[in-house]
Amino acid sequence: MDIILRYWSEREGKVAVRYFTSEFLGHTQAEKLLEGINRSLSPLDPKKLLQISMDGPTVNWKFLRIFQEDKSKEDPDAPKLINLGSCGLHVVHGSFQTGERETGWKIGDALRALWQVFHDSPARREDLSELTKTARFPLKFCATRWVEDLQVAERAIEVWPAVTAYIHSHKKLPKSKVPTSASYLTVKKATEDPLFLAKLEFFAFVARQLKPFLEVFQTDAPMVPFLAKELQSTLTGLLSCFIKREELAKIKTPLQLTKLDPQEKQIHVPLKHLDIGFSTKQALQKASEKLQENPVKIVEFKKECVSLLAMTCKKTMERSPLMYPAVRHMRSLDPVMIVTETESATAMFEKLLQVLLNAGWCPATECDKVLSQYKAFSLDVNTNHKAEFQEFVYSCRLDEFFGRYLSGKEEYAELWNIMKCLFTLSHGQAAVERGYSVNKDMLVENLQEKTLIAMRLVHDAMAGHTDEALQKTSSNTAEEQGQDMRCIWKTRRS
Repeated sequence: MDIILRYWSEREGKVAVRYFTSEFLGHTQAEKLLEGINRSLSPLDPKKLLQISMDGPTVNWKFLRIFQEDKSKEDPDAPKLINLGSCGLHVVHGSFQTGERETGWKIGDALRALWQVFHDSPARREDLSELTKTARFPLKFCATRWVEDLQVAERAIEVWPAVTAYIHSHKKLPKSKVPTSASYLTVKKATEDPLFLAKLEFFAFVARQLKPFLEVFQTDAPMVPFLAKELQSTLTGLLSCFIKREELAKIKTPLQLTKLDPQEKQIHVPLKHLDIGFSTKQALQKASEKLQENPVKIVEFKKECVSLLAMTCKKTMERSPLMYPAVRHMRSLDPVMIVTETESATAMFEKLLQVLLNAGWCPATECDKVLSQYKAFSLDVNTNHKAEFQEFVYSCRLDEFFGRYLSGKEEYAELWNIMKCLFTLSHGQAAVERGYSVNKDMLVENLQEKTLIAMRLVHDAMAGHTDEALQKTSSNTAEEQGQDMRCIWKTRRS
């Protein structure tokens, strides 16, 4: 269990994300997780812990509950943790998986089997290449990050005609020479389904709409102020495929969106108006030629498409951070909203301060001062810096952007302190997930626990300081850069 810390670095003038340590667990009941976390965080002041970011297994939620209970018993006046829900990235992956399973298509099984048939089998790969003149092969399916399987599905669509030809060629072979593995039989069954290619196309169609959200939030920069807006935009895009326009027009806020029931059939568009994407329509048209005697299959397919969309949206709404007031009110720190919807932004910021007040992070008198400074800052921005705020893009770091206008200014001191705390809130588990890949590269036989932790600390320090050194020495000569890098390496090694 890797422990990653997010904190405001005064030296860097922005939010920093650093590997802290790891706990090595056998059983992972909530109580065991609690012991590990407490042991890891013992050198730190527990009163300064603002949030614990995690993904969504039940054991994690139980851990969070007993952690907060223990904290309250030790010090009833201690501030409470700010709850933003579980990682939004995990929620989207899991919701897409649940939506696909609702259809019974078993796309995951087919894609996994398709890779296994040709993986580590030079003979089958050669047979496929000689028969179909293709040099492209299926990609490996990922069972935990379903949206990332978009590339896997697209490759499967590309090679599907060749795979179908390969399976059909075995009809001429003696029964003893035809493969009998479970993966081969799964692929063979899929080739016998005239609608399988249409199912693949629709799977890819939905994944394409979800992927931009995941790409935007694969960063350590502060992104919570944009979480509600991006989730609402992503969900609205999916809902527009099968929900009537007049129903969507009623939804103005993220909170209203969470109260919509996507599975309510009365608000669904007729199947003939269902948006399944051009590629799916094309594949469905080709399949309909084979299903002329059984047109009911086409209707069933479209109903299954609606089921996938509805369940994906429903699970995302139920489990996403949109359900938490702090996430919705953090939109008040969106630079574009501050200048385009100033009144709404101010009202949201006031509600955000109420969340901090209830959790014990900001006393009432301080909240009044912070709100007053926020209003003054909004007025100043609209008067003098409106163009810069309207043109804000995600490629700019939010903490550095606001730092240009707030850092070092006495009239906004309390507002800036609150903002620095809010920017440390985590929008997801991207940093932890990247750490798994680093761990995998470092693990060797008989590696002791302390050695792995030490290697992670060195790796984390090198990664951060090397980037800074490269920026600092970009204008130096090659020889000077080499000397600087050797100096950095010597410092890190010592």
